[in-house]
Amino acid sequence: MFYTGLTSITFRALPYDRIIELAKEAALDGIEWGGDGHVKPGLTDDARKIAEATRAAGLQVLSLGSYYRPGADDLGVGNQVLDLCAAMETKMLRVWAGRLGSMEAEGDARRTCVDALKTLCRDAASMGVTVATEYHSNTLTDNLPSTLRLMHEVGMDNFRTYWQPVVYESAEVNARALAAVLPYAANIHVFAWTHQNGSIQRDTLEAGIDAWNRYMDVLRASNEDRALILEFVRGDDPEVFLRDAATLNRLARA
Repeated sequence: MFYTGLTSITFRALPYDRIIELAKEAALDGIEWGGDGHVKPGLTDDARKIAEATRAAGLQVLSLGSYYRPGADDLGVGNQVLDLCAAMETKMLRVWAGRLGSMEAEGDARRTCVDALKTLCRDAASMGVTVATEYHSNTLTDNLPSTLRLMHEVGMDNFRTYWQPVVYESAEVNARALAAVLPYAANIHVFAWTHQNGSIQRDTLEAGIDAWNRYMDVLRASNEDRALILEFVRGDDPEVFLRDAATLNRLARA
């Protein structure tokens, strides 16, 4: 089963109640709340209020999209984001795997990140929380080999990774990467960026439908429940978001 959602960082400038309204209007299942804006570490009362408002609207709190970087940030920040998870009653915590890309972070830098992730996962396990890394450049999950290596290095049952397409790769290459990382894949960040005039630009999800149909074929092969979370829309436009959400719902229900 696929749950559809929105990550709140898509509309960082909007108040939380407007984001809830948009997600409800779009008939999505839930929201991933971002830790760099609406649910900042240390502000557990705000996080609890936002989570309660989310559920009152009939939506799930799909995850806490934190910007905690184990191995680079103070361990105390890890405790704070776990407090946010408890306040929001969510069982999914997204983090970033350090501040260095895999080619830079060898030796002590990589070990420090791995050790911090292990500590976080141990603490999260006592709360029933899964820790999942962002699949992103300038972290240890900036490519498939390093991501798979990290999954083995941390080696915790509650350690996973998000996945999103690499914007400069073809749909074929991205689909192969998704298939390889699928046993460790938690939620999926969904967007469509296209190459135009030598630059990468945001486009509608419909424009990327062929690629996303391919990715959905891979995801369906695993028979595992996952959230498909919209991230970034063209022009930061709520109307474009509503159209993208309709496309996402069609993909998820196909």
